[in-house]
Amino acid sequence: SWTYESHLRQEQLGEHKYAKASTAVAELVCNSFDAGARQVNVTLSKNQLGGLEFVRVQDNGRGISPTDFKDRFIRVGVRPGSTSTRKFGRFGLGRFAVYRLGTRSEWDSITLDQTPQQTHTHFVLDRESKDDVELRFKHVASSPAGTTITIYNIPEAVSVELNETRLRDELLTSFISFLLTNPDKTIVVNGQALNTADLVEASETE
Repeated sequence: SWTYESHLRQEQLGEHKYAKASTAVAELVCNSFDAGARQVNVTLSKNQLGGLEFVRVQDNGRGISPTDFKDRFIRVGVRPGSTSTRKFGRFGLGRFAVYRLGTRSEWDSITLDQTPQQTHTHFVLDRESKDDVELRFKHVASSPAGTTITIYNIPEAVSVELNETRLRDELLTSFISFLLTNPDKTIVVNGQALNTADLVEASETE
C-alpha cells in the first residue's frame, strides 16, 4: 500500500492548493451545494482586535452520515458515486480547503433517517493533532439536516485577505451562473444574501 505524510493532505491538497482564501471558501460552498443544500451561510466573525476569530460555513444539505464519513470522507480522492447529482466536486479533495483558512476545523453534521432520532456526527480536523481527526457520533432529537464547519486559528494574512466585501464580490462572480440557473439556491454572507442583480446588466427570456 502507498503511504504518505500528513503534510501532503494539509499543505499540498489544502493550504497551498488555493491561491486565495476566498477560493477556499468557495470550494466549501461547492461541497454544500453538492450535498443538496438550498442555502449556504458563510460567517466571518471578528475578535476585539479586528482579526478573524472564526470562519463558518453552514448549509441545509443532506449532512455527513457515519457511513459517509467512514466510506467517503476519510478516503482521499474518492470519486462521486454513479447516482451522484454533484455539480461541482469531481476529485474528492475539496474538504481540505479548510487548511487554507485555519489550522483547526470543527464539523457538526446532522443526517435524517426514518426515525424521530437524527444522527449527529461531530469531528475535528486539527493540523497540530497527532491523529488529525477526532470523531464522535450521537443521536439527537429531530433537527434539520445539514453541516456546519467552523474554522479556527486563522492566520493574520488570511484575516487581512478575507474581508466581507471582497468575499461577497468573489463568491458572486464565481457562482453567478449557478445562482441564475438555480433560483432556489442562495448564498448568504454575514446575514445578507448575494444578489445576482448586482452583476446582471440585462437579461432576456427565450
